[in-house]
Amino acid sequence: MKIFTKKYRLPVTFLTISFLTVFTFFFYFHVMDISVPFAEIAPDESNPFTAEQKEIIYIGIISRYPPEIIYKGYQPIMDYLNSSTNYSFELKLSSTYQETVEQLVNNEVAGAFLGTYLYIRAHEQYGVKCILKPLNENNEPYSSSAVIVKSGSSIKSISDLKGKKLALPSSESFSGKWLTDSELAQYGLSVADLDTINYFDHHQNVIYQVLKGMYDVGVVKERVAKAYEKKGIRIIRNSEKIPGPPFVVPKNADPIITKTIKEAFLKIDLKNETHRKLLQSWDSEYSFGFVEADDSDFNQLRKILRLNGRVK
Repeated sequence: MKIFTKKYRLPVTFLTISFLTVFTFFFYFHVMDISVPFAEIAPDESNPFTAEQKEIIYIGIISRYPPEIIYKGYQPIMDYLNSSTNYSFELKLSSTYQETVEQLVNNEVAGAFLGTYLYIRAHEQYGVKCILKPLNENNEPYSSSAVIVKSGSSIKSISDLKGKKLALPSSESFSGKWLTDSELAQYGLSVADLDTINYFDHHQNVIYQVLKGMYDVGVVKERVAKAYEKKGIRIIRNSEKIPGPPFVVPKNADPIITKTIKEAFLKIDLKNETHRKLLQSWDSEYSFGFVEADDSDFNQLRKILRLNGRVK
């Protein structure tokens, strides 16, 4: 083993300092010289975090169903728009029907799925515009509401509702207004003849209240009622046909985004097997495609609502 004695320490120290000085000089001027740019690294296009990002567009949906049911039926619709356009569409939920309208008015969403009654009011107050309406299983742009009772109920007709407890969905929905506003009167009844009337957040809540016997009768969207016919629910009356719940955009909507959404939905063709399979995962309200909508499509219902003082 070699041992450096004291007389060799000075030369060794000098050599070490000299080496570090030269190394530092070289490192600074040839490695850390910021006047010479680094070679650019091409982005990895397969990496979603480095590839060009799509603009995020939010779509509103009224709170007619619980959030988990909305996501199950509406997220596949967003997935379709994402794969068919150059935008990234995301759902923006709300806790009330009116909150979705406010999202439209404040341009927090580029479009929204509204109810028919709510659209008529929002168009009157804020100028929102309908651009599409859904088709039903008969290839018609209509929907309806249904009066429901528990399967074993003795109630057979609207005329049997005197003294009964009534469960309704949101008062901002057609289903929440139709029976009390006009249908009861056709049978010589009024709301004063009922024992109780209560509104619930979602159509499924109304179904639950009737199934559990907490309420004698309820009103929900017809297609929701049909989904529970084999689970203890019986329909005793359907409303007249009304225009299907429209897809609407703000008064000052971006024309390019609006056109993109409209064209994507109108491309859906039920004769196309791929499209048919795709629609099976969508909320059943929209699983038969769309047609263009115009505000005049809602004039007949608007007249009825005016008679009842619901709109001007």
